[in-house]
Amino acid sequence: MPISSPCRRKLTVAEREQFAKVEGRVEAPWQSIEKAAQDVVLPAALTQAVAGANRDYFGRYVKLRALVRDRLDKGQPIGISGLEWLKLSTPALNSVMAVSEAALDGAEVRAQANLVQARGDLNNALLLMALSIGLACFAAGFVLWDVIRPLKQITRAITSNQDDGIERVLALSGRGDEIGHFAQALKVFRKIAADRQRLKASC
Repeated sequence: MPISSPCRRKLTVAEREQFAKVEGRVEAPWQSIEKAAQDVVLPAALTQAVAGANRDYFGRYVKLRALVRDRLDKGQPIGISGLEWLKLSTPALNSVMAVSEAALDGAEVRAQANLVQARGDLNNALLLMALSIGLACFAAGFVLWDVIRPLKQITRAITSNQDDGIERVLALSGRGDEIGHFAQALKVFRKIAADRQRLKASC
C-alpha cells in the first residue's frame, strides 16, 4: 500500500479490520508452509527461498507494515513516500514469489524423476513378462516333446501292434522317468506274452 503524504487521521475500525484480514491471509498459509518445511526435507533451492521470505517479507517488511500501521492508528505522520514504499516492499513481495517458483521447479524435477522411475519399472515389468512367456513356451515345448510325443508313440504302438513301432517304444525303457517305467512295463508285458505264445506252440 503506497503511502505518499503524512496522515494525521487515525484508522477507522473498518481499516483496522482490513489490515488484520490482509495479514491473516498471508500469515496463515505461511505457517502451514513452515510446518511442512520442518516435517520434510525440502530441496536446497526451496529451503533458501523460504529462508529469504522469512528474512525479507516476514522479517523486514512485516516490521515496516507494523510501524506504518501503528503511526496511522495514532494519527502520526508516516514519513515514507510512495516511491520509497515501493522500493521497500518490492523485494519482500519478490521473496514470497520466489518460494512459489522454487516449489514449482522442485515439483517439476520430482515429476521428471518419477517419470524416469516409472519408465524403468515399466521396462522391468515388460522384461519379466517376456521372460515368463519364454519360460512358459519352453516348458510347453519340453512337455510336448519329452512327454506327449512318447506317450503318443506308445499308444500307437499298442493299438497298431506293429513290430517296428513297438521296438521304438521299447527303446524308451532306458529313461529314468515315468515314460521309461511305462515302456519298461510294456517290455515286460511283451516278454510275458511272447513266452506264453512259445508255451502254447510247444504243447
